[in-house]
Amino acid sequence: MRVIGVGDNVVDKYIHTGMMYPGGNALNFAVYASRLGAESAYLGVFGSDRAGHLVREAAQNEGVALTHCQTRKGENGFACVDLIGGDRRFVHSNKGGIAGREPMVLSLREVDYLSTFDLIVSSINSCMTDELPKMNLPGIPLAFDFSERHDYETLREFCPHLDYAVLSAGKLSLTATLAKVQQCHDLGATYVLATLGARGALFSNRLRYFLSPARKIAARDSLGAGDAYLTAFLLCHVSRQHKQGDVRTAEQESQRVRDCMGKGNALAALVCLQDGAFGYGTPISENLDNEKGCCL
Repeated sequence: MRVIGVGDNVVDKYIHTGMMYPGGNALNFAVYASRLGAESAYLGVFGSDRAGHLVREAAQNEGVALTHCQTRKGENGFACVDLIGGDRRFVHSNKGGIAGREPMVLSLREVDYLSTFDLIVSSINSCMTDELPKMNLPGIPLAFDFSERHDYETLREFCPHLDYAVLSAGKLSLTATLAKVQQCHDLGATYVLATLGARGALFSNRLRYFLSPARKIAARDSLGAGDAYLTAFLLCHVSRQHKQGDVRTAEQESQRVRDCMGKGNALAALVCLQDGAFGYGTPISENLDNEKGCCL
């Protein structure tokens, strides 16, 4: 498969350890997809600072194509993470840095480039949500991660463009999650994937709900687990969904979904055993200019 993540890249700065790691929903997807053997690319804006260099270099080392990315003078996006009561929590960000202040506008050149892929993935954190209609290209599945921002108005704005709506629902009850899933379908999304944190994940194809429990592991760092799950699940589901002449019974379809959810579980568990979303940790700079708000 040929897949692309569009939108955000950041460094996650761990205040409790003094380390920072490359990440961001779209970039994480691209890296995880490359690790799973897909021909993977990322499209977005890098800052010109040390953090931007770290993220770009890590993506290149992972085999992610960056041919249509832009580097702009200014700070890269960052998010500050702290250990609070035993849980890692996001405590501050610079709202995408230069990518948030000067978001990429997709020209015909970039849209033509996107049309060469088999799957496009973006997110509510992309700094490019205004460009989502341009990503809705004929015959190419579009997935969008709402994270925890799944109020009705947000769903109504974006679901009409989507094949896959992805929700982070670890803080919701199962009843509330099912209601959100139905809203996504009613508003236009064909499929809905809801990650439930330690409880696993839920997938809906309009006709049926599928629940998959999470693997029980001694997690080192859960950052990136949701992105890992959606990456493995989407690559599996999209590749099998678009096989020519692939006609399945209801039971075969159910088994296919369960297989894809199993792949999501496996990659998410693996990611939980490392620091950062996909490694490449480096000490946070002592230069306070670009690291205000989350320096040691």
